[in-house]
Amino acid sequence: MPGASFEAHVQAVAASLPGQHAPGVTAESRGHSAGQGWERAAGKIFERELGPRVRRQHDHLNRLLLGSPEARSARARRELIPGRALQRLMSRADKEMRAWSPRRQFAAHQQDTADFVAGWGPDVTLIDVKSTAAAGDTKGKLGPNGISGRKLAVACRAALEAGEELPDIWYVGVRHAPGRRGAECVSADARLLGRVDPRALYINFAAGSQVQFFVHDLPQDYTGGPREWMTAYLAHYAAGRRAEAARRAAEADAIEEFLAGLSERQELADEPVQALEISR
Repeated sequence: MPGASFEAHVQAVAASLPGQHAPGVTAESRGHSAGQGWERAAGKIFERELGPRVRRQHDHLNRLLLGSPEARSARARRELIPGRALQRLMSRADKEMRAWSPRRQFAAHQQDTADFVAGWGPDVTLIDVKSTAAAGDTKGKLGPNGISGRKLAVACRAALEAGEELPDIWYVGVRHAPGRRGAECVSADARLLGRVDPRALYINFAAGSQVQFFVHDLPQDYTGGPREWMTAYLAHYAAGRRAEAARRAAEADAIEEFLAGLSERQELADEPVQALEISR
């Protein structure tokens, strides 16, 4: 991964969040609605920390496309993003890239890799804010969606093919609880994806290949280099994909075996009736 040039800022934002209240988030808010409120709360602190060096991911794309009106095709617009790995992580689907216009600009999307982009070029850093209720122990529990496992695999492959590194991907995890003015952040943690052993990442292939985790539970003890991280993740992803394919094939085989047995039982049940009809 590139040098963690924004690490101090990300850690400072996480340290500033406890005690904060998210605009429009109540103690009962869950899922995406709660996440948007904490994104706004964190965004204000990031703006104080980094000023114009940080922008929302969709705003970054809009600025790129506004500044290059000659780029019309999805490919030409995607190539405005520096680096093949970052292209895979930041760009939208081809149909959306082609349909963009100054009057139809991108808005924030739940499937965006990150909420914020800090810096640009070789020092670009992606930052995503995740939130969860603080009640209860999360150890052993299924975490919320973190990043598309397939998108991450495609980005790793593109980076290895081009001799690049993945950009830093930081997660800021907010744990909130009911407070006097609605939901209040009781703790916040910052974790770098490149410091998590990729073999420890849980990829839920039954849920759209999402990498699922609670930010505060992510270990930060991986000591390998960027290339080792990407190759290890790809091997982990491929093994999981094969296991899922085998599980689905076994499920299909069981259904087909059941149907075959059902058909045989039906044929046996029909034989006495046919014999009776002939005798008449």
